Amino acid sequence: MGDFSWLFDSVPNPELAKKAVSVTPASRKGQISAKEVDDLLNGEHAPKVKKFFETVKWAEGGQPDIIVGGQQRFDPNGDHPNIVGMRTEEGPSTAAGDFQITGTNWYGDKKRPGLKQRLGASSFNPQNQMRAALMLFGDRDGGAGIEALKRGDYETAANVAAKDWAAVPGSTLHKKHSPR
Repeated sequence: MGDFSWLFDSVPNPELAKKAVSVTPASRKGQISAKEVDDLLNGEHAPKVKKFFETVKWAEGGQPDIIVGGQQRFDPNGDHPNIVGMRTEEGPSTAAGDFQITGTNWYGDKKRPGLKQRLGASSFNPQNQMRAALMLFGDRDGGAGIEALKRGDYETAANVAAKDWAAVPGSTLHKKHSPR
């Protein structure tokens, strides 16, 4: 895993942040709420959170209107296109937008509500794409990535993000294919 701390030179006392122990908060057992997402994007941790997700966005291709594979585009002020952009050995992919969020994650399925419903989003615009990415990240590992970001522990945050985004260093997702 690469050292991402250089991206966050505005973090006070980065050495102390690196020494922080990575723990999953006992209070988080379920999913992050839309209010928590919005608080993270607008509160005291917003600069760290936004910088981190701008980096993930850049790694994933960083275009709010691109469908996986790069051959098709959509209106980012509309809804998630839910179009298969490419097929791999692992199956078809409907990933789209800044963070390559899949249609299944956005719309959900019979077993669980999607990010769209949980966020109360009316469109798949860039702001909602950021909110959806943060919600997806916040749901992973009991919120360990969120807590790591708050502490300035970017390596732990990147390790959590690598479980959902193939372009994040350390990810083992989709490694049967050539990189994007």
